[in-house]
Amino acid sequence: MLDFDDLAIIGVVLVVVLSSSYTSFHGQRREPPSVSSTIPLVGHLIGLIQHGSGYLSMLCEKYRDQQIFGVNIFSFRLFVTSSPAIMRAAQKHPTAITLEPLVKFTQKQLCQTPRNKLVHLCDQSYDSSILSKIVHDTGPVLAGRSLDRINRIMLQYLLPIIDDMGNYETVDLNAWLRHTITSVSTNATYGNSNPFKN
Repeated sequence: MLDFDDLAIIGVVLVVVLSSSYTSFHGQRREPPSVSSTIPLVGHLIGLIQHGSGYLSMLCEKYRDQQIFGVNIFSFRLFVTSSPAIMRAAQKHPTAITLEPLVKFTQKQLCQTPRNKLVHLCDQSYDSSILSKIVHDTGPVLAGRSLDRINRIMLQYLLPIIDDMGNYETVDLNAWLRHTITSVSTNATYGNSNPFKN
């Protein structure tokens, strides 16, 4: 006879198995297929915790035959691609991707915005939040032709800096990358009025 502890364990296992099979088989038809993990529901989360963003590269290597696939973590789906064509298509269609969760995370973690200010930024009691408006207004500028134009300008600034690297015997790659990327991206964005110059 099974006691209460055994029944509870069996119940938890059944819930995990059924919910993982539900999320993998009931995705929308237009969405890419999901890849499974060894441990249902949390396997991909454990992989991300252990390997960081390198885990996604590992999945791309493992599933080379799929240009794009979904990664299920609980009820959240993350879409991963290693196809340059799909990446370009996503960049050229700014409505296909929303940056709002990323901006909210950045405000919270990197900018250390206090909770009460973050709540105000994300408040949607009046139509849409300030954060939504910022993302909506900047999205079209940061994608498609505008992004291509900024990238071309960045490359014009970057090529002479790369050519100049041959004049040095050794280079602190981390410091060089930080300085160079900051310099060329702010020059491309601000032009002659770049407040970060030098």
